[in-house]
Amino acid sequence: MSMYVFAPAGPQNLHNEMMRIAVEYIGSQDSGFGSSWAKGKRYLKGKLGCSGTAVKRACVIKNKYINHDFEEYGAGVYYYQKDDCARIVKAVLEYIVKHKDDDTLPQVFSDCNFADLLEKAYGHRISQAEWVRDMNYKKQGDAAEKVCKKLNSLR
Repeated sequence: MSMYVFAPAGPQNLHNEMMRIAVEYIGSQDSGFGSSWAKGKRYLKGKLGCSGTAVKRACVIKNKYINHDFEEYGAGVYYYQKDDCARIVKAVLEYIVKHKDDDTLPQVFSDCNFADLLEKAYGHRISQAEWVRDMNYKKQGDAAEKVCKKLNSLR
Protein backbone atom coordinates (compact mmCIF):
# COMPACT_ATOMS: atom_id res chain seq x y z
CA MET A 1 0.00 0.00 0.00
CA SER A 2 1.26 3.44 -0.90
CA MET A 3 2.29 5.96 1.73
CA TYR A 4 0.65 8.73 -0.36
CA VAL A 5 -2.91 9.69 -1.15
CA PHE A 6 -3.41 11.56 -4.40
CA ALA A 7 -6.22 13.81 -5.59
CA PRO A 8 -6.93 15.58 -8.87
CA ALA A 9 -5.56 19.11 -8.62
CA GLY A 10 -8.65 20.66 -10.20
CA PRO A 11 -8.85 23.84 -12.26
CA GLN A 12 -5.67 25.78 -12.99
CA ASN A 13 -7.03 29.02 -11.53
CA LEU A 14 -7.20 27.43 -8.06
CA HIS A 15 -3.55 26.32 -8.03
CA ASN A 16 -0.96 28.34 -6.18
CA GLU A 17 2.72 28.06 -5.40
CA MET A 18 2.54 29.49 -1.88
CA MET A 19 3.93 26.40 -0.14
CA ARG A 20 6.85 26.21 -2.55
CA ILE A 21 7.53 29.94 -2.11
CA ALA A 22 7.42 29.45 1.67
CA VAL A 23 9.90 26.55 1.55
CA GLU A 24 12.19 28.61 -0.70
CA TYR A 25 12.00 31.46 1.82
CA ILE A 26 12.93 29.07 4.63
CA GLY A 27 15.87 27.87 2.55
CA SER A 28 16.98 31.42 1.82
CA GLN A 29 17.30 32.00 5.58
CA ASP A 30 19.39 28.85 6.08
CA SER A 31 23.11 28.61 5.43
CA GLY A 32 24.60 25.87 3.36
CA PHE A 33 24.85 24.96 -0.28
CA GLY A 34 22.31 24.51 -3.02
CA SER A 35 19.24 26.42 -4.09
CA SER A 36 16.83 27.96 -1.61
CA TRP A 37 14.37 25.17 -2.50
CA ALA A 38 16.94 22.47 -1.71
CA LYS A 39 18.01 24.14 1.54
CA GLY A 40 14.39 24.61 2.61
CA LYS A 41 13.57 20.95 1.98
CA ARG A 42 16.72 19.91 3.86
CA TYR A 43 15.81 22.15 6.80
CA LEU A 44 12.30 20.67 7.06
CA LYS A 45 13.55 17.14 6.56
CA GLY A 46 16.00 17.58 9.43
CA LYS A 47 13.50 19.32 11.69
CA LEU A 48 10.61 16.90 11.12
CA GLY A 49 12.40 13.64 10.39
CA CYS A 50 10.43 13.15 7.19
CA SER A 51 11.65 12.51 3.66
CA GLY A 52 12.56 15.20 1.17
CA THR A 53 10.03 13.64 -1.20
CA ALA A 54 7.26 14.14 1.37
CA VAL A 55 8.18 17.83 1.64
CA LYS A 56 8.29 18.20 -2.13
CA ARG A 57 4.96 16.48 -2.68
CA ALA A 58 3.29 18.62 -0.01
CA CYS A 59 4.24 21.69 -2.04
CA VAL A 60 3.98 20.97 -5.75
CA ILE A 61 1.61 19.54 -8.34
CA LYS A 62 2.78 16.40 -10.11
CA ASN A 63 1.54 14.85 -13.32
CA LYS A 64 0.06 11.37 -12.98
CA TYR A 65 -1.27 9.19 -15.77
CA ILE A 66 -1.19 5.66 -14.37
CA ASN A 67 -4.06 4.64 -12.06
CA HIS A 68 -5.65 8.08 -12.42
CA ASP A 69 -8.56 9.22 -14.60
CA PHE A 70 -6.46 11.96 -16.20
CA GLU A 71 -8.71 12.26 -19.25
CA GLU A 72 -11.57 13.31 -16.99
CA TYR A 73 -9.72 15.20 -14.24
CA GLY A 74 -6.49 16.31 -15.91
CA ALA A 75 -3.00 14.99 -15.28
CA GLY A 76 -2.15 17.31 -12.36
CA VAL A 77 -2.50 15.76 -8.91
CA TYR A 78 -1.81 16.74 -5.33
CA TYR A 79 -0.02 14.20 -3.16
CA TYR A 80 -0.48 13.90 0.60
CA GLN A 81 1.97 11.83 2.63
CA LYS A 82 -0.31 9.95 5.02
CA ASP A 83 1.75 10.53 8.17
CA ASP A 84 3.70 13.72 7.51
CA CYS A 85 1.66 16.05 5.27
CA ALA A 86 -0.06 17.94 8.10
CA ARG A 87 3.19 18.18 10.08
CA ILE A 88 4.96 19.64 7.05
CA VAL A 89 2.22 22.20 6.39
CA LYS A 90 2.13 23.19 10.06
CA ALA A 91 5.93 23.60 10.28
CA VAL A 92 6.13 25.68 7.10
CA LEU A 93 3.27 28.01 8.01
CA GLU A 94 4.43 28.41 11.62
CA TYR A 95 7.86 29.40 10.33
CA ILE A 96 6.28 32.02 8.07
CA VAL A 97 4.11 33.42 10.88
CA LYS A 98 7.12 33.54 13.20
CA HIS A 99 9.05 35.59 10.61
CA LYS A 100 6.17 37.80 9.42
CA ASP A 101 8.05 40.98 10.34
CA ASP A 102 11.11 40.06 8.26
CA ASP A 103 11.70 42.51 5.42
CA THR A 104 12.76 39.69 3.07
CA LEU A 105 9.50 37.74 3.52
CA PRO A 106 7.62 37.59 0.20
CA GLN A 107 4.73 40.03 0.15
CA VAL A 108 2.21 37.25 -0.52
CA PHE A 109 2.58 36.29 3.17
CA SER A 110 2.28 39.76 4.66
CA ASP A 111 -0.25 40.45 7.40
CA CYS A 112 -1.49 36.87 7.64
CA ASN A 113 -2.08 34.81 10.74
CA PHE A 114 -1.79 31.03 10.73
CA ALA A 115 -5.46 30.38 9.87
CA ASP A 116 -5.41 32.84 6.96
CA LEU A 117 -2.18 31.37 5.61
CA LEU A 118 -3.54 27.84 5.88
CA GLU A 119 -6.63 28.80 3.89
CA LYS A 120 -4.69 30.74 1.25
CA ALA A 121 -1.87 28.24 0.82
CA TYR A 122 -3.58 24.90 1.43
CA GLY A 123 -7.36 25.40 1.44
CA HIS A 124 -7.88 24.05 -2.07
CA ARG A 125 -5.62 21.08 -1.41
CA ILE A 126 -7.60 20.22 1.70
CA SER A 127 -10.87 20.41 -0.25
CA GLN A 128 -9.44 18.03 -2.86
CA ALA A 129 -8.43 15.53 -0.16
CA GLU A 130 -11.96 15.77 1.23
CA TRP A 131 -13.31 15.02 -2.27
CA VAL A 132 -11.15 11.87 -2.43
CA ARG A 133 -12.48 10.87 1.00
CA ASP A 134 -16.11 11.48 0.05
CA MET A 135 -15.91 9.83 -3.38
CA ASN A 136 -13.54 7.05 -2.25
CA TYR A 137 -11.57 7.92 -5.39
CA LYS A 138 -9.41 4.97 -6.43
CA LYS A 139 -10.27 3.26 -3.12
CA GLN A 140 -8.31 5.83 -1.10
CA GLY A 141 -11.26 6.95 1.03
CA ASP A 142 -10.06 5.55 4.36
CA ALA A 143 -6.53 6.88 3.93
CA ALA A 144 -7.88 10.25 2.77
CA GLU A 145 -10.07 10.38 5.90
CA LYS A 146 -6.96 10.18 8.09
CA VAL A 147 -5.17 12.84 6.03
CA CYS A 148 -8.23 15.12 6.20
CA LYS A 149 -8.52 14.75 9.98
CA LYS A 150 -4.89 15.76 10.42
CA LEU A 151 -5.13 18.69 8.02
CA ASN A 152 -8.44 19.91 9.42
CA SER A 153 -7.02 19.78 12.95
CA LEU A 154 -4.73 22.63 11.87
CA ARG A 155 -7.75 24.92 11.30
